[in-house]
Order: sequence, then C-alpha cells, then structure tokens
Amino acid sequence: MRAKKKYLLPSTTWKLALPITVGLLTVVTFLVLPAQSMVAFFRGPASEGANQGSLFSETYPVPEDYQIELKQLLDNGDVTPINEQRIREWTTATALDMEMPPAVLWCLFFQESRLHHMVGSNDARAAKGLGQFLNSTFLEVNQHLDRYTPMNSATILRRMGRDIRPVRAKKFKKEDVTSYYFIPTAVLTSGSYLNNRYHQLGKNLRSKGITPNPDLLWLYSVMAYNKGTRSVLSFWNDAYRRGGIEKVRLLVTDLAAFNTAFRHHPSLRRALNRIWNANQAERYARELKVHLQNASRCSLRPELSAALATPASKNGGKL
Repeated sequence: MRAKKKYLLPSTTWKLALPITVGLLTVVTFLVLPAQSMVAFFRGPASEGANQGSLFSETYPVPEDYQIELKQLLDNGDVTPINEQRIREWTTATALDMEMPPAVLWCLFFQESRLHHMVGSNDARAAKGLGQFLNSTFLEVNQHLDRYTPMNSATILRRMGRDIRPVRAKKFKKEDVTSYYFIPTAVLTSGSYLNNRYHQLGKNLRSKGITPNPDLLWLYSVMAYNKGTRSVLSFWNDAYRRGGIEKVRLLVTDLAAFNTAFRHHPSLRRALNRIWNANQAERYARELKVHLQNASRCSLRPELSAALATPASKNGGKL
C-alpha cells in the first residue's frame, strides 16, 4: 500500500467554511456608530500618509510607460480625473488602516481594470469592477470578511460608518454604498480580499517556522488574488518537494529568488498543473507571469522595478 505523501503546506483544495451571520453585526453597528454623510463619501477621505514597505515606491505607477498609459487614459476620458483622484485617496486611506503598501493595492487595480471602475456593468462578463470581483470574491467579502483578520471590518466601519454588506455589483445603483461600482466600496472590499490573502499565506508560513519578508508576501498575495490561494500553496509545495523547507524560505525572503522563480515558466506551469489540466495550467502560468511582472514593475522602487528587466542574481538559485 502506497504511503501517503507529505507536504509542507495544507492541501490546495479550497474548502469554504460555513457561512457566518452578519446581521447581528449590522444591527450593533447601526446602534453604536452614526452613519457617515453621503457628502463625505463623494468627497473621499483626506490624503493620509502610510507606512511604506522597503521594496515599494511612494509614488506610482513607477515605470515611464505606465505613467504614459495613465496619462492617455485620463486624456482620452477613459478615466476621469475625479475618479482617478478618488481611487488614489481611498487606496491610501485603506492601505493605511490595513497596514499594506498603497502602491500594491493601486497597482493591482491598474493591472486588473486600468482603473475602469464600471467595467462589466453593461455586459455579462463574470469579473466586475475595479478589482474584477467574481461571485466567489463577493461570497468571501459578504460572509467571511474577517476570516483571517478583524482588520477588514474595522476599516470598513471606520471609513463608512456602518457595515455596508452585502455588497453586490448593482448596475443601476453605482452611488449606493452597497454597490461594488461605488469607488469607496470597491477599494475597501478589494483591499479586504487582498488583506485576507496576505494573512492567510502568512499564517501558513509561520506555522512551519518561516518568517516571510512582508513585502514579498504582499506580492505573493497579489498572485493569490489573481489565481487563488491554492496556486501559491501549490507553488510553495512544489519548491518544498524539490529543495526542502530552505527553498521555500528563500522564495519568501529573497527578492532575487522571487524574481528567478517567476522567470522560470516550467516551475509555474508544473505547480499549476496540480490544480488545472495541462492547457489551463500553461495559459494561467503565462498570465500569472505577466501579471506579477506588471504588478511588481508598477509598485516596486524604481531601481528594483528596473532590475526586473535584467536577469536575476544567482542568489535565487535554480528551481
């Protein structure tokens, strides 16, 4: 009888926990906290500073070609100046409360939707809005918001004055605070979903005695946002099978190792092929490689962003 294989990290099969009740929280919120005025919603929060990770730039997007593209979006009217400002302000405020680098969240929006917060509102596509939410994403935000950290609901309550759930892609209610097409709601809920990925992945690593570089963990969280947490766990498990726990430790603590890993297409494809069929794994590996490169170039400090265009140092090793 074949012995059962052991893995460094949990199985990548996604299992949703039983839905939790949010009604009581909503009632208590309305009794204790005053509703914030709609004027404040439309104006957005005042610009606030946020703690920056050492790898991330304080101004974004970083590359000149991304700056040119953003200017073209504004010049062509694809994104209005007021909406771009509102996205930037709410991203800064959300990142401050959730202790994440704002460059990561803003660049995720730029990668996902090019800041088109109404995308998907006039067609049947599955991915909706600023952060390209799917049905499964809405499910987590609405029923499992604080599954990994209470920081998410605390941020929403602080910024909106109430629990805004359930959040839906409400086509004709774009200024409704429960609509994902309302920019503050899109930023807060997308930030919450990304924040859950960060804390979920960090918990898995720390349970194995690995303390990750927080900045690299945010980049892995972007990967999980785009292709699911199981894609990251599968990638780490693949590294563990080939190099042991020290290989995994290197991948989450060393930028050169991170760069080398995501330049090596076969390793990505091999990990994803444990989740999807060969054709899907190939396609997703290519998408993920581009997605992570774009997110990194957009958000990392200029000198680090430029380094992504050159071969990674040998410190990363061979996968």
